[in-house]
Amino acid sequence: MKEYVTNAIVLGRHPYREQDWVVDLFTESFGPIAARVVGGARTRSKLSPHLDAATLVLTRLVKANRFTVTDVATLDRFPALRADPAMLGRVLELLALVRRLAPPHVADPHLWQHLTESFGLGTASVAETLALLGHDPRGVRCGRCGASPAAQFVFPDHLVFCDACARPFPFLDRVRV
Repeated sequence: MKEYVTNAIVLGRHPYREQDWVVDLFTESFGPIAARVVGGARTRSKLSPHLDAATLVLTRLVKANRFTVTDVATLDRFPALRADPAMLGRVLELLALVRRLAPPHVADPHLWQHLTESFGLGTASVAETLALLGHDPRGVRCGRCGASPAAQFVFPDHLVFCDACARPFPFLDRVRV
């Protein structure tokens, strides 16, 4: 069993069994990881207030078979993002991009720097993040009909489509660029 301490951005969380969570983190040291939070769903959990999406945290992880969060402290809740509901919505889409496209357990210092700086300034951009993940949508035509400009990135196809061609895809499988 090894113990690690690293900075991380919380990408999201979901229930696991009765009282636990699995939290998705984009860590500075390991890239994207999923970590179990024992007792995270309990009302008196000391960890749950720190594990909201789009929060920069300092976390202690233990790895046996998988990562487990043993301690966490909030470093920044990015108030510039949370003040504007539209921007917060864009940030949540951006976090979904990182969760779905970034290779797990691979540190990416450029993406880490981009996310922490743009979240701190309140200037998060889906197009810039897609470019860092290898899917630059700027100046690209629709992958289906060739129309320009293409406006939505579609996850299953990893292509950028115009609004009309992206419409048949479920809302959660696409993000506006």
